[in-house]
Amino acid sequence: MSYKNQESAFHLTQAGWSAQNVPLNSRVESWRLCVYQESSWSREQRSWSRVWHSAAWSESERQKLRQRFPLPR
Repeated sequence: MSYKNQESAFHLTQAGWSAQNVPLNSRVESWRLCVYQESSWSREQRSWSRVWHSAAWSESERQKLRQRFPLPR
């Protein structure tokens, strides 16, 4: 059994990142953060995955927004 196994949702908006539930029409992308640690003395592993993106924004527009607002820590 793992020591830590958590998932969190984050939403990228035009104003930056939010961990709160944001209306779908305000989101540019939604990402999932998975944090896993096998034991208290092992290193914490973090992985990000994009689970949704708005078709109203091009990939280059979304990339510029991610450069302006890097992933939360």
